[in-house]
Amino acid sequence: MVIGQRVVVRSRTGGIGLSGGPELTDTIGHVRALDDDVVTVERRDGELVSIRRTDVVTWKEVPPAAQSSDPRR
Repeated sequence: MVIGQRVVVRSRTGGIGLSGGPELTDTIGHVRALDDDVVTVERRDGELVSIRRTDVVTWKEVPPAAQSSDPRR
């Protein structure tokens, strides 16, 4: 991961999923901070989400978000 890169990060929530395995969640946004312990991702709504690196299952770069033609967005 690189600061500024737009990514999707799949991580464990700490819960149990329907299959009995770990519950997972996806966070999409731009990497704003990164160290040995935590990656911080800024979502489209401006919320900063800190994810422990030990909870990260996978991540990948994603293309820029599509621009909305709705002027309310």
